[in-house]
Amino acid sequence: MKIRTLQKSALTLALLCTYLFHSAVATASVIEEQVSVALEAQLAETYPLGNYEYSVLPVRSALHLKPCDSFATEIKTKVLVGRVPVHVRCLGPANWSLYASAEVKVAIKVITTRRAISRGEMILAGDLAVKTQWLQQSRRNHIADIDAAVGKVARRALRADMVLNSNHLEAPMAVDKGERVRIIANSGRVSITSYGTAMGSGRIGEQIQVRNDSSARIIRPWVIGPGKVGTSAPDFKG
Repeated sequence: MKIRTLQKSALTLALLCTYLFHSAVATASVIEEQVSVALEAQLAETYPLGNYEYSVLPVRSALHLKPCDSFATEIKTKVLVGRVPVHVRCLGPANWSLYASAEVKVAIKVITTRRAISRGEMILAGDLAVKTQWLQQSRRNHIADIDAAVGKVARRALRADMVLNSNHLEAPMAVDKGERVRIIANSGRVSITSYGTAMGSGRIGEQIQVRNDSSARIIRPWVIGPGKVGTSAPDFKG
């Protein structure tokens, strides 16, 4: 009699474990589906060209969760690349929440160097190439347009086949130290032009010291274009 009771208890326990296992698997599957739906909608909006891939990571914390009929999901990051966390909340009949995650890859257009470029060398269109690269983590400040790089100078030495970002480049000097420059002073609709000598180098938008050739007075105008400085705030139109 004892043996039969033990056998029945063991069978009941096994059936209960099997039920709980399949219930947890079903719940995890539903959660992963909810994550996939939310992520697909957000990725389609962020990357309308469809240049992305993702995989929802298995949910391993669903063993003790009660079944749920209604869900709310929230993607907890603005950077949709790499490991993306998603908050999943059960709205009923149970009341629980957890974090799931997915791995996202995004194909973006990048600009690379065709050859090694020395520090201070001006970038020409022939020095650059456009490539598509899959990213699994955020790449900040990358340059996606050749026109944004052409005419800039290398801030440091760049190796061949290097992906460019804005930190690699800077605007060239528009005025060199010792250069004779045109000084433009605007007052209302009146514009007065004089000439002076730059006492320092500068890029457009920077202030430098200039000695006025007529008065020998030293002023601090803004560089507004190649060989030109202005006494008014720069408009960057050159």
